[in-house]
Amino acid sequence: MVDRKDVKQVAVGAGLGVLLDIATQLPFEYDPAKWSGTWPYVTPVEGLPPVDDWIVAGVPIAAYLLARQTKAKQKTQNITLGAALYGGAMFLHHTWIRVTQALQTREILKAQATYPSGPKHGTPRENRIGAIKTSGNAVMI
Repeated sequence: MVDRKDVKQVAVGAGLGVLLDIATQLPFEYDPAKWSGTWPYVTPVEGLPPVDDWIVAGVPIAAYLLARQTKAKQKTQNITLGAALYGGAMFLHHTWIRVTQALQTREILKAQATYPSGPKHGTPRENRIGAIKTSGNAVMI
């Protein structure tokens, strides 16, 4: 049985995870021209989120694992668990977005290489919105 106090502590931890995310993202959002391409707003691997997202996910997960390993107070474990849940979910979300965008871009580039002057088939509506059929899948441009 989960205690109501434990749920509140996990929620507080998730809130702290949000604050960590805001703190790492705020400088970039405030002045993107200054921070673009600088640490921690660089992407270590193409298609994965930038380092600031790795920090938001990694620090709470490491803190939670450390709290579990050292058998810290339950309150500490619950708070770090909440932050780790937020950070992990945020990282998975950003990774999913980047991977799907990369795949869509790859399909668009492949379709443009196949049909450099644009599509020559399909309904007028498909041609008007720029849908290119490649291997049975429509790719929106």
